[in-house]
Amino acid sequence: MAQSYRLVSMDSQEIRDMLDNSENETDSKLTYMESIDLFRPSEHENEQMVPDEDEDESSSLSQDPNYQPGSDSEVEASLSENRNQDNVEIVTNTPKSGTGRKRSRGRPQNQVWLEFITVTRGKNFISNKCKHCKEQVSAQSSRMENHLKKCRKFNKTPVSQGLPTPISPPVGKESAATTKITNFMYKMLPRTKDKLDESLGKFIYSANLPFNVVENEYFCKFVGLLNPSYVLPKHETVGGFLLDNEFKRTELELTKQLENQKVVLAQDGWSTIQQEPVIAHSAICNGQSFFLGAEATGGSPKTAEFCYSLFEKQLKQLETINCEVVGLVTDNCNTMLALQNLVKKNNPNVIVYGCSPHLLNLVGQHYTNKELMDKVIQVQKYFRNHYYARADLKSSKGKRPVLPMPVRWNSQTDCCLSYLENNGKYLEIIRARRNTSERTKSERDEDDSVYAIISDTSLYDSVEQMIKLFSSVVKAIDSLQREDANLADMWDGLTEVEKEKGRKILNKKGTLYLLAAMDLHNSDASVFSETMLLESSTRSIPPQKWWRAANQNKLPKGFTEFAVSLFNLPAGTASLERNFSSLGNILTKKRNRLGVEKASKLCRVNQTLHKTGEEKVPTSRKRKWFDSINSDENILTFSGRDGIQGHHDRDDDSDEEQV
Repeated sequence: MAQSYRLVSMDSQEIRDMLDNSENETDSKLTYMESIDLFRPSEHENEQMVPDEDEDESSSLSQDPNYQPGSDSEVEASLSENRNQDNVEIVTNTPKSGTGRKRSRGRPQNQVWLEFITVTRGKNFISNKCKHCKEQVSAQSSRMENHLKKCRKFNKTPVSQGLPTPISPPVGKESAATTKITNFMYKMLPRTKDKLDESLGKFIYSANLPFNVVENEYFCKFVGLLNPSYVLPKHETVGGFLLDNEFKRTELELTKQLENQKVVLAQDGWSTIQQEPVIAHSAICNGQSFFLGAEATGGSPKTAEFCYSLFEKQLKQLETINCEVVGLVTDNCNTMLALQNLVKKNNPNVIVYGCSPHLLNLVGQHYTNKELMDKVIQVQKYFRNHYYARADLKSSKGKRPVLPMPVRWNSQTDCCLSYLENNGKYLEIIRARRNTSERTKSERDEDDSVYAIISDTSLYDSVEQMIKLFSSVVKAIDSLQREDANLADMWDGLTEVEKEKGRKILNKKGTLYLLAAMDLHNSDASVFSETMLLESSTRSIPPQKWWRAANQNKLPKGFTEFAVSLFNLPAGTASLERNFSSLGNILTKKRNRLGVEKASKLCRVNQTLHKTGEEKVPTSRKRKWFDSINSDENILTFSGRDGIQGHHDRDDDSDEEQV
């Protein structure tokens, strides 16, 4: 007869209890050797008869409608009734050792079973008793875990064999059996993603990058390494929704800066890369320039009437934020001169004038020796356009030749300075070129023509004298191109005749205005204190604050505000020209489908992010060669020319330029 009971790894006390309660002693009697074998390690010791948690537990003890947790006697009675059956199994759950056989299927056993003694019959649970308090518990992992949380004896019992506590706390309200993989993933909140999208948009707009950079493979990998849960927006979102939101923020910032202020409008024309005419406006206030926008003319001709309609449109928009327009500055082309006449006629309170740097540049072009400039340009083009001459110039560490551009102020002077700097290297290169036998007839003729110009010492001296002649114009243009330059910066350079014309204009505003100006000229102490007239005060105190600090009772009514308005008048449209450069960097050949409207938004956002007028403001170029151009004592020579030394003036404290 088969053994009625199969005992697996039971302690001695439990074996005695089971044997004492057994009715049939003959079937349950064990020999001495069999008793000894119970305590020997068995190869099946690690095969615990505990069902996998993924198996069907429909027949388990907890789901049996007739099951009621009973006492130990009831369990023993149940064992007595089934002692003659071979499938009754008592399991004392123990930790698995490294020599045990691997489980064939199912997920790893929950360690909570180690704290319970389980009796099964086939797949049915007969008993599941806590080792510590001997209480019957439903054979479900979750209920067993809940029982151990409340079991006082378990909390006082040290964990055997140094094993960790076999209970894993449930995630949230769900048990470990129903834990989802998403609970172990970092979830980004919507407001966090919005902030990241906004910051990404600012980076793209400020750096003037294409919108599809967010779809670049390596950029996506880079962002994924930083934060795998962040999903990059599409390029349509970057160029649409995000750009519109950032543009609205710039409008709020613009309103904050210009509200209740007096500004001067600047208007100028420009052409896109598709040769589409554009009219742009900017507002200048307290030495800062704010780009208002650019508008394509479309099919409308660029006439004075059309430009005036755009001026009125900007005028009305600024009136909505209580911003007063006190002046208008344009360039000096015929269309803009006609526009100035229209504004003077229809808006008499608006001061209208032309761009001073542009006017000075036209003066320089008009009085330039055209024949001399043509020869200089011929040499510059030769070394710029011929690959062999350009390579030789680069190897000899010469500077790149500069060509004059009609729309770039002072470019004529830059061209002449470049010619003088490279003249010695030009001569060496063209001499070596003429000794080369592998040349065509046309190349020999061109080389001979360029050599004749470079070797002409009289032409070199003429170019140098021309630069000296226009030194004052060059310095004035550079000074008036500053962001904070105003019309007052031109006063020292005006002649007495021009100053007299200014006094006549002031007299038209009112006789008392002219008298107030004379009081300043005579340093009237009743109006202006001695401290205010000190040079240190006039240089350190802003003009607007200086005039408001004067004795207002001695000045005509409205004179102070008129003086403040004059100091707000910019010297020209240089700030708007810089906006055209930004538009040119946005509307490139690769981004020619952006359109003027979107490019205008990008330009406004780009300017606001870079804080134009406060940080990184383009300043006038340092032309040390013109610091003391009228002096004949200090001479700086150009090195590298055989037997010929060019020169220009410099201060004693200035560093010698590397040529």
